[in-house]
Amino acid sequence: MTAMAEAPKKKAGKKAAEQLELDVIPPLHAVEDEPSKPKPNPGDPDFDWQTEYPDEEIYVYTVPKTARKTPAGKQSPPGMTIGMAKLTEDRAPNPGEMEEAYEAGGFAPMWLFLREVSSPDARRLQKMLRPPEYNQMLRGWAKFAGIELSE
Repeated sequence: MTAMAEAPKKKAGKKAAEQLELDVIPPLHAVEDEPSKPKPNPGDPDFDWQTEYPDEEIYVYTVPKTARKTPAGKQSPPGMTIGMAKLTEDRAPNPGEMEEAYEAGGFAPMWLFLREVSSPDARRLQKMLRPPEYNQMLRGWAKFAGIELSE
């Protein structure tokens, strides 16, 4: 066997040591995650209304950015969204409720149906709309639901 002579070991210079540190990849757990965004609330533009109505077809109304203020300063919140379900057999009022609404007259039948297709959050947000935006929402939902509204 021939003994190989070992080359004398050199000390790594300062630049070489710095280069070695740059080549080191930090472990995955050391990488910081981006802070998570807060979960959107009902009415927020990016709220997923499907969570309010699982497995149902839904209509989502968005208050236009052009919503006007009244002289008193009231305004529907621009960009606010409201989700409503499609009127189905499971969401229809029962005949007794419909008869009571008919006897009460006025807007009672309409409110009965809107209550059936609106989640509690959607109903809460609907109260924030001024008449022009409420009418837009209602007409958009009626078209989506295949319902004709009278004047």
